[in-house]
Amino acid sequence: MIDSLVERRRALGMSQQALADALGLHKQFISRVELGERRLDFVEFADFVRALGLEPGTIVTSVPSQSEGTG
Repeated sequence: MIDSLVERRRALGMSQQALADALGLHKQFISRVELGERRLDFVEFADFVRALGLEPGTIVTSVPSQSEGTG
């Protein structure tokens, strides 16, 4: 899922610094999230997604459940 958000950020022509500025965070925070070194809680995720012009509900409903594709 984070890969999709990185792709979205890049498609918007937005740098990590610009996203960090929009969120009031440090660029290092964005970098760590994108590298998978830092997880987002739901509130952070919602802010992150909205800063990319998306709605959190749309993203969450597109995530497959753990049981899909198994068995």
